[in-house]
Amino acid sequence: MRVTPPPTDSWKRLLQSRWGTNILLLALAYLVYLLLRYSVLENVEATAFANADAVIALERTLGIYHEVDIQRWMLEHAEWAVLLFNWFYTLGFFPVILPIAILVFLVWPRTFSYYRDVFLISLVLTWTLYSLFPLAPPRMLPGEGFVDAMVALGPDIYSSRESQSFYTAYSAMPSMHFGWPVLYGVMFFRTRRRWLQAAAFVYPAILFAAVIVTGNHYFVDPIVGAIVIFTSFRLRNVLFAGAEPFIKRWRLQSEG
Repeated sequence: MRVTPPPTDSWKRLLQSRWGTNILLLALAYLVYLLLRYSVLENVEATAFANADAVIALERTLGIYHEVDIQRWMLEHAEWAVLLFNWFYTLGFFPVILPIAILVFLVWPRTFSYYRDVFLISLVLTWTLYSLFPLAPPRMLPGEGFVDAMVALGPDIYSSRESQSFYTAYSAMPSMHFGWPVLYGVMFFRTRRRWLQAAAFVYPAILFAAVIVTGNHYFVDPIVGAIVIFTSFRLRNVLFAGAEPFIKRWRLQSEG
């Protein structure tokens, strides 16, 4: 006679499965983001614009404040290229990284687990920086000569009210539009396949150009994004080294 397992056992098995564990982790991460989004990151407009002035002053001191000149030249002489960067900024981010993450999850679960850990650590660092240093992006500073290229040429999705419910407008630093492609670049490069190793440099490089040309980030933003990713790799290795036996047992259960 077949005995139906109690519902609690079914839920326990689901949470211990690879699917359940990862869905739970990502759901918790999104919940933390919402708590931050609607508590810490609200009503920070004045601080965000003051920080923008500080970033511009820093870049002027370093001699790297050329975003306005680059954007102006592109709009005057290569508007078609600006439009391409606008579309790549939109379609070259989540529509690329999410399907690749799902593919790695399905085909290379251990690889996915490692880079998922790095990704989650980078989320914590990113949210911390967003809350400590809210920053208005260049496109919000027409007085400096910046243009919101995506509003001007399209596709205009980030300035809509619907899209702003999913992200905060004052989160220019770090630029994870560059940071997470760097994470993927590390993963691509470690495959030792020539075409993926080439993509490891080309993909982040195009997004680096896109975040500047579209007016969404200053030069320092993608630099800080890359620092966040490499710090996350280091923290992952340090934090997980002592707990490796426990993690292996847990992963054998979650990946089963």
